[in-house]
Amino acid sequence: MIYQRTEPGTWMLLILGVAAVIAYVALAPLSSWGAAGTSVLLALIGYAFSAFTIEVDAREIRWYFRLGVPAGRLPLTQLARVEPTATTFLDGIGIHRTLRGWVWNDRLGDAVCLHRTEGAPIVLGTSDPSGLCAAIAQATHART
Repeated sequence: MIYQRTEPGTWMLLILGVAAVIAYVALAPLSSWGAAGTSVLLALIGYAFSAFTIEVDAREIRWYFRLGVPAGRLPLTQLARVEPTATTFLDGIGIHRTLRGWVWNDRLGDAVCLHRTEGAPIVLGTSDPSGLCAAIAQATHART
C-alpha cells in the first residue's frame, strides 16, 4: 500500500442525522412505526457515509465509504492524468454524475480529479490533494 487516507464524513452524518429527526417529528403523528423506521434508515445511511477512504497501491486507486460499499476503483493503466481541484456547492456531496464527471465526496472543498483514458473523469474529495497526487505519481512511476 502506497497511500491510505480516511476522511471523516462529519457533514454527511450531520445532514442525515438532522433529516432523521425531522422525519421522526413529521411522521410520528401519522405512524410511530413509520417514523421510527424512517429515522433509523436515515441514521444508518448517515453512518454508512460518515467516512470516505482512498487507497493507492502499485496497481490501482480504490475509494469507498465506511462500510466498503459503495466503492470504486481505477486501474493505473486507465489513468491519463491527475490534477488537484475543488468541489463546490454546485458539485454537491455524495456520489453522482456532474458536468465535470463523477463526484465521490463526503464534504465540499479540496479534491483530486482523475482523468481516465476513456470515460468521464472522477473527482474524489480529499483534504490531502497534494499527498494523493504524489502517491499516484509514485505508484505510476513504480509501474514503469
